[in-house]
Amino acid sequence: GIFCYESCPRILNCDIVGESVDGHGAGMLVMRCSPDIVSCRFLNGTAQGHGGAIYILEGASPQIENCLFDGNRASWGGAITCTIDCDPILTGCSFVGNEAFNVGGVLYIRSRSDPLIRDCSFTGNIQSGNVSAGGAAITIYGSGNLGGPCLPIVDGCILEDNVCDG
Repeated sequence: GIFCYESCPRILNCDIVGESVDGHGAGMLVMRCSPDIVSCRFLNGTAQGHGGAIYILEGASPQIENCLFDGNRASWGGAITCTIDCDPILTGCSFVGNEAFNVGGVLYIRSRSDPLIRDCSFTGNIQSGNVSAGGAAITIYGSGNLGGPCLPIVDGCILEDNVCDG
């Protein structure tokens, strides 16, 4: 995968396929930076921790546009986890068939993070393994590491056929 730390690359038209990690962010880990990620495909990534495709943390604010996230899996945030003061912008992305084994079938948002999620589609994603949790597509959890409220904006998105199967 790709590790972005205190840097701002432009990542364009890339396929990130089949990455696997025992920790977080199988396809990409974004920390303390704001890269542009445009027209990329994140396919079949697996993280034992957070973010089957991308783990965004500690003040990172990537702009993610027109990307496909398909078949990614993680314990938290099947496709993406966003935590600790992060403000990513996701525009025109498609999330299909991602799975979280705890919470956030696609997105797990926590700890004072305020993403803007605009014109994205969430189809056929699954949250499994936690009977007391929900969020087959999106889970928003204000507490946790460095807790505090999360204020995401979800605008013009389509959520369809997502399943909580605890």
